[in-house]
Amino acid sequence: MVEVYNFLGSWQLFPEKGTYEVGGRPKSGIYRVEFGDSKKQLSISMNWVTLEDQAFASHYAVLADGDEHPAASSGLGDTVEVPVH
Repeated sequence: MVEVYNFLGSWQLFPEKGTYEVGGRPKSGIYRVEFGDSKKQLSISMNWVTLEDQAFASHYAVLADGDEHPAASSGLGDTVEVPVH
């Protein structure tokens, strides 16, 4: 059984309240962390729009079983582990 408190949910980006060191600030963005098809899969998705109205999206899914697994995307790293307490 996986217990997660104040971790799963959706967040809306308020770009004017942040500082950006690399690249331009986005016009808007939505970020979600939720369980995937089963409680053993953690799903992370990001959607954002640039100031030039270009839309982008990214999605990652990782097994949340406490074991280390190869990362499906090299952008995440070599391996991914979601600790289970």
